[in-house]
Amino acid sequence: MEFVFRKMLVRTVVTLAIATLVTACGGSDDVLDISSGTVIHNVTVVNTRDGTLSAPMSVIVDGGKITKITPQRVRPTGTAQEVDGTGKFVVPGYMDMHIHALDTADLSPSYFPLMVANGITGFREESTSPANITRAAKLNTDSAAGLVVAPEALFSGGEAHLNPAF
Repeated sequence: MEFVFRKMLVRTVVTLAIATLVTACGGSDDVLDISSGTVIHNVTVVNTRDGTLSAPMSVIVDGGKITKITPQRVRPTGTAQEVDGTGKFVVPGYMDMHIHALDTADLSPSYFPLMVANGITGFREESTSPANITRAAKLNTDSAAGLVVAPEALFSGGEAHLNPAF
């Protein structure tokens, strides 16, 4: 009888020790609590470099920026909102590889917000005049500071290589 009791006691202690170790080391039941922003659950993330798809993933967006992409279970708390992304895809921003945008950049209304709304996060300006290079530097600075909504202006070749800002 005493042997059976010891055996049960040892099993109980070992089981508790393993459970404590798994919890302390971040076992598979770990849940990431997010208290603000938006959590998009169950999306498929597209890797545009190699075409692979990763699913199901959770994407956390806070302050207008993606802060984390994870396969880990995510639990929205506090003011965080939740979106079911089942059957949806998340794709990195697109580059418009040939555009003449800076000549008309200061027209109102600007079409830069529409470009961003459609997933274009950068464009390659084809008109590399000194005025456009200067205008692009200001546009990129203002966009990074949150003063305007615009994709990033990039250049290829020509005079742009003379400007260290690019």
